[in-house]
Amino acid sequence: MVTLLRCCFTRVTLETVRGRRLIGALILTVCLGAPLVEAFDRWDDTVHDGNDTEANLMIAALCVGLALVVVETLVARIRLLSPHSKSSVACSTRAAVNRMMPAPPMPTTSPPLALRI
Repeated sequence: MVTLLRCCFTRVTLETVRGRRLIGALILTVCLGAPLVEAFDRWDDTVHDGNDTEANLMIAALCVGLALVVVETLVARIRLLSPHSKSSVACSTRAAVNRMMPAPPMPTTSPPLALRI
């Protein structure tokens, strides 16, 4: 009888990875592009009127990015705590033990003269 161990893996699909990369790229573009646009703009006088659209857009993008990171962290922790999570896979004991075994030691001395070719 084979004893089964539970190995936890997060269920991630290619679509979710692409979506996360796209959202991250958009947030990074806004955060890097807004100060660049602010440095070269001539259509508003931020010093006199205090209306800085680019800074507000950058703060909003940073808040969205922070919210996504917090939600992802909470979801990952909830999945780990759930006993009946769909993200767990049953592994055989032999496969789990093979992964835990250290690699055999490598010899540090040269072989005897009779074995050298």
